[in-house]
Amino acid sequence: MTLHSAVVLFVYNRIAYLPAILDRIRTRRPSKLYIFGDGPKDDPEDRARCAAVRGLIAGLEFPFAVELAFEPDNIGLYRRLVSGIDSVFACEERAIFLDDDVELSQSFFPFCDWLLDVYEREERVAMISGINPFSSWPTAGATCFFSKLGNAQAWATWRRAWRFYSGAPDLWLRPETKALIAAFLNDPELFAWRAEINERATSSEPHTWDFQWMLARHARQMLSVVPAKSLAIHRGRGPLAIHVKTRTVLDVIAERHEIEPPFQAPRSIASDDAFDRLYFEATQNRLKPRSAQWLAQQLMMRGHNLLAAAMLRH
Repeated sequence: MTLHSAVVLFVYNRIAYLPAILDRIRTRRPSKLYIFGDGPKDDPEDRARCAAVRGLIAGLEFPFAVELAFEPDNIGLYRRLVSGIDSVFACEERAIFLDDDVELSQSFFPFCDWLLDVYEREERVAMISGINPFSSWPTAGATCFFSKLGNAQAWATWRRAWRFYSGAPDLWLRPETKALIAAFLNDPELFAWRAEINERATSSEPHTWDFQWMLARHARQMLSVVPAKSLAIHRGRGPLAIHVKTRTVLDVIAERHEIEPPFQAPRSIASDDAFDRLYFEATQNRLKPRSAQWLAQQLMMRGHNLLAAAMLRH
C-alpha cells in the first residue's frame, strides 16, 4: 500500500526503536520521507549516540524520495521540531509525524492516511493521534472518536491547521482567548490545568513545542481524532528522555492493537468529554473513586494486581 501522505521522522540520540520504525515506513511507501535530527550536545557519550543514529539511517536505501536534515550542533527540541514542521508544510499539504521512540501497529499509517482524507477540509478537526492512552475506548462501532486533547508523538495534521501554531503564545495574553478556551473545555479543573501550562509556556523561552500546539487548537476550538484502539505506544519516558523521565500508570496499561479496514468515522464531530476527564484525572493524580476503579480494573486485567490495590488504597 502506498500512502498519499508524506511521513516525517524526528531523531536525536535514541536508536532502540528506529529499525522497526524505518521498516514500517519502508513497507507503507509514503509519498516522501523527511528525517530531521538535532545535533549532539557537547558530551562524548551524546556525540556517540547521535553518530550511531545517523550511521543507521545513512546505511539504508528507500524506494521513495527521502530528505535528510541533520543539525551539526544541538539547537534543542523546540527549535528542531518547529523548524522541521514549518519546512515540511512549506512543501506539503498534509503529513504524518513520528518521534524516534514509538512502537507502531501495521494499521497506524493507513488509519492516519484515511483520516487525512476524511477531514481534509473540516476546520473543526486539527490533528489525528495514533495513541489512545487508555489502550482502548468504547465508540459504538466507530474506528475513532474526538477529544479536546490528543497525544503528539505519532500523529498527523494539515498545513491548514498548523498555520495557527506560530501565533498561539500571543493569543494566550488576551483575556478573550482565556474565556474562549474556558468555555470550550467546559471543565474548571481541566481549564486550570491547561492555564498553568500555558502560563509557563508563554512566559519564558520555550523548551518544548506541544504545549503551544494544544493552545493553538484550543484557541480555535479544534478537536483531535483518537483511535478506538491504540495504534502506537510512546516508549520515551525514562532517564534518556528530554523532559518526561517518570513513567505513569498509563504507561503500564499501554498496548498496541490493529484496526482492520474498512474504517468507520463517527456519526458526528463532538468531543468525548468522559475520555478527556479521565485523562486529566489519571495524568494529574486527581483520580475520583470511579476513575480509580476503572483504572484498577485495567491494571488487574494485565496482571498488575498489587499496583491496582495500591491505587485503590490511595
